[in-house]
Amino acid sequence: MKSTEIAALYGSVLGAADVAEDDDFFEIGGSSFSALTLIAQLNTAAGSVVLRMRDVIRARTPRALAYIMETRLEGAEPSGGPR
Repeated sequence: MKSTEIAALYGSVLGAADVAEDDDFFEIGGSSFSALTLIAQLNTAAGSVVLRMRDVIRARTPRALAYIMETRLEGAEPSGGPR
């Protein structure tokens, strides 16, 4: 899933327009409750990649979540990458 698609989901969940790839979910109004909604939507859209709350807490931007998803699709757990 592309970071631009994840940014669009951030906007949808938070009711925010123009979410950028480097916007922090919690800094733009996200909460643990809205994170659960985001995770459910991401897991539905992604299909074979499963995200958890810790992923959104650790990788707060669309770019960082896209990196995690891409890494998991390749069969490895992310050890670094964008934040």
